[in-house]
Amino acid sequence: DLIARETPHLIAAMEAYRQLIAKYDFAGAAVAIRKVNVTEPSLRQMQSNYQNAAAWLAEWKSTLIKDLNAHTYNGAVVVNDTQYSGITGATADKLRMKVPYGVAEMNWLKVPAPILLTISSSFATDADRQWRCGVFAWAIGQTEAAQKLLDAASSAKPSYREARKFFDQTKR
Repeated sequence: DLIARETPHLIAAMEAYRQLIAKYDFAGAAVAIRKVNVTEPSLRQMQSNYQNAAAWLAEWKSTLIKDLNAHTYNGAVVVNDTQYSGITGATADKLRMKVPYGVAEMNWLKVPAPILLTISSSFATDADRQWRCGVFAWAIGQTEAAQKLLDAASSAKPSYREARKFFDQTKR
């Protein structure tokens, strides 16, 4: 009875969560999933897992911004048939794309998510970065990349093994 009563509320919150994740509003997604009041233990666990994922995604973006501002990314970045020669930095709203005679700012949403995954993975030299990249890959539906990154992270850092189960059992 409790599951039947609470599940529709959690499903509605998860839909809002997915929409916010698609906009890279990870903090908003965490709020959307946290707002729903569920008391049934399995639903509370699911809610907690999605909150954790949103927190890791927020850390993913924050870390990528720091990495891009500190080191830049020098690989090719193709957006809408235009090739940029890299990214020189980032803010919460914009990426600074390298163009032949300077820099052009671009909204994060204009850069295809798999390209952002490639860029962030290039900086993923430790278990925590691999983990966050794996969570991002899961969030954008890149299942194979997610498995590889999450496996590498949980092998290097056993504390991720329990959380890893959620990503194996859950489609974004």
